[in-house]
Amino acid sequence: ASSLEDGVYVTQNGGNQWSALNVGLPANSPVSSVAAKNDSELVAAQLHTGIYTSSNAGTNWVLSNFTSLNTFTIQYAGENTFYAEDILNRIQVSSD
Repeated sequence: ASSLEDGVYVTQNGGNQWSALNVGLPANSPVSSVAAKNDSELVAAQLHTGIYTSSNAGTNWVLSNFTSLNTFTIQYAGENTFYAEDILNRIQVSSD
């Protein structure tokens, strides 16, 4: 799950407890959206710095080459394709 106040969280017990997964994300970072390619490859839209990727189920995050400052939502569309939408409703597509 994403948080507009402080990053990414995960639950292993149906939502009874949540743990932060923010290593590599800026402190107090508003993450507006998280998309999963599979169980371990994740992409997060961070409102102030851009798109972050994780190859280990969110344990660590790395800033991608896409650094739009206003990315609001991200969605996985299959075949290595992600769609990102910014706060002005502009859509961008990435296949890498």
